[in-house]
Amino acid sequence: MTLWLKCLLLFLELSFVLSAVIVVKLEDEEDTQTITEIIESKLDKQDAALDLLNSTFQDELDHQQVQIDGLTEENKELKSEIRQTAKELQQLKKTVTAQFDGYNSTLYKGYNVQQSQIKQLDGQIKGLKQDVQTILESAKQGVPSWFNQTQLCYQWRPDGSGVGQCGAGEPRKLCAYVGRNTQFYRDDTDSRSGGCRMQWSIVSPNAETWFRSVKICYRWYADGNGGQCGGGAPRSICADVGSFTQEYRDDTDSRGGGCRMSWMLSIPSSSPSWLTKARLCYDWYPDGNSGQCGGGAARKLCATANSWTDYYRDDTDNRGGGCRMSWGLYL
Repeated sequence: MTLWLKCLLLFLELSFVLSAVIVVKLEDEEDTQTITEIIESKLDKQDAALDLLNSTFQDELDHQQVQIDGLTEENKELKSEIRQTAKELQQLKKTVTAQFDGYNSTLYKGYNVQQSQIKQLDGQIKGLKQDVQTILESAKQGVPSWFNQTQLCYQWRPDGSGVGQCGAGEPRKLCAYVGRNTQFYRDDTDSRSGGCRMQWSIVSPNAETWFRSVKICYRWYADGNGGQCGGGAPRSICADVGSFTQEYRDDTDSRGGGCRMSWMLSIPSSSPSWLTKARLCYDWYPDGNSGQCGGGAARKLCATANSWTDYYRDDTDNRGGGCRMSWGLYL
C-alpha cells in the first residue's frame, strides 16, 4: 500500500474518533476538560496526518513531473532521430533516383543506338534485295552486267554565304547504283547571301563504247523573279556519261516566284531495247513548310528514256524547313 493511501486512511480514522468524542461530550458534560484535551490531541495528529498527506501528494506530483519531463526529453530525442532518419531517407531517395535516371538514360541511349543500327542494317538489306532483283531482272532482259555498276551522281557546292543553305551534313557528291536513289540532299536557300551550285552525271566505268553517247539532261525555267534561278546556266543542259553537267545555281528566296526543274535520260536511237525501258526518277519531300517544295508535283517523278520528268517547283525562302531531293536510275 502506498504511503499517501495510508495517510488517507489515518485521516479518516481520526475523523471517526473525533465524531465519537463529540458524542461522548454530549453524554457526559462533566468530562469536558478531558474531552477537550483529547480532541486537541486528535486534531494535532490530524494536522500532522494532513501535512504528511500533502507532502506525500507533492512528492508523488514531483515524481510524476520528473517522469513527464523525462518523457519530454525522450520525445525530443526521438523527434530528432526521426528528423535525421527522414533526411537520410530523402538523401537516399535522391541518390537512388539519380542512379535510376542514369541507368534509364544509358539504357535509352543504348536502345536508340541499337534502333539506329537496326534501321541501317534494314536499309542495307533492302538495298541488297533491290540489287539482287535488279540483277535478276537485268539478266532476264539481256542487260549486260556492267550496266548494274552504273551510277547516277549529284554534286553540289555553296557559293558566297550559302553554306547554311545547301545540304545538311551530306557529302558534296552523292551517287547511287542502278535500282537505287541517292542519299537525300537538303535545299534551304533563302534571303541570306549566296546560293547552291548543282550538277548531275552518269558514271559507268566498265560500259561498252556505245553507252558513252548516253546523256543526263536538266532543264529549268523561272515562274517569277528570274534572278533566283540558273545563275547564267542555259535553260537546258546535258552531259555525256562520265561528265557532270554545267553548274546550275539555285538561289530562291523571298522574291516572287520560284524555279521549275525537270530531268531526262537521253539515249541514242540505236540503243538496245532494254535501255529504252530505263527510267530516271526524282524523289522529294518537305522537312518544314511544304509550300516551298513541289508546286503540286508528285513526290516521285519518273520518266522513261528520252522523256522529261514532270516539273518540280523550287520555292524555298525564309519559311521554316527546306526540301529534300534525291535521284536514281531504274530498269
